[in-house]
Amino acid sequence: MQFLVEGIRKANTIDSGKVAAALLGLTIQSPVGPLTMREKDHQANRGQLYGIATKDPHYPFPILDPNSIINVDPVKFMD
Repeated sequence: MQFLVEGIRKANTIDSGKVAAALLGLTIQSPVGPLTMREKDHQANRGQLYGIATKDPHYPFPILDPNSIINVDPVKFMD
């Protein structure tokens, strides 16, 4: 949704063709850092989080152990 909002702001319209063009190469700030919508395939360079699931008494379900989390940068896998 943030890409859409920023695309509308950049295009200064809700015209779908102009918004689509504004999205190409657009970078937004996200909770996990900057994300860019690639021009050539319209994919965002969003990484993947991996870690070890563990039980935590604060939650009724397993969560990722904060000390084991690895954020895999997708850029080297996207071409």
